[in-house]
Amino acid sequence: PCRTSSSSRNSRRLSASRTTCRFTPSASASSRSFGSLDPAGIAPTRIWERSWSKTLSTRLEFENPWFAITTHETVAPDGSRPSYGKISFKNRAVAVIPLDDEQHTWLVGQWRFPLGEYSWELPMGGAPRGEDLEAAAYRELREETGVTASRLRLIMKLHTSNSVTDEEGYVFLAEGLTPG
Repeated sequence: PCRTSSSSRNSRRLSASRTTCRFTPSASASSRSFGSLDPAGIAPTRIWERSWSKTLSTRLEFENPWFAITTHETVAPDGSRPSYGKISFKNRAVAVIPLDDEQHTWLVGQWRFPLGEYSWELPMGGAPRGEDLEAAAYRELREETGVTASRLRLIMKLHTSNSVTDEEGYVFLAEGLTPG
């Protein structure tokens, strides 16, 4: 069961068409459980202790309401002078894995210009820096799927494409689902 909807998602009033579908996992997949990761309880392990010795300059290359691109001229610990580009998003990414009592979930499908293809994705969106992450997850779940949840649990914090961006992503498990 899928539904297609249109929405205007940004200040330029661009319309986006998206399809939301409820999927049923195979019998073997339904016996698997989601692991839990407590972001507050796990300290990152430092594999490489040396940090960049110096940033010589930072230059803003481009900025819009969603992200900024900067170039950083640095001096590495070995004395070399690499230049790094960095994309900094203004929002944090919030994704939701909706899981109903029968172990069904929902994905959202839409055309993604940067990929040049149609993409099936978790329900997700952006949370402004001042917005509570859990409130953003409830909002995104409702906006993207038309489903609400009685319970949310943060299961993962991640950094996507961390060689070029400082974007923070948060993944929530949503349970106790109802339409609307």
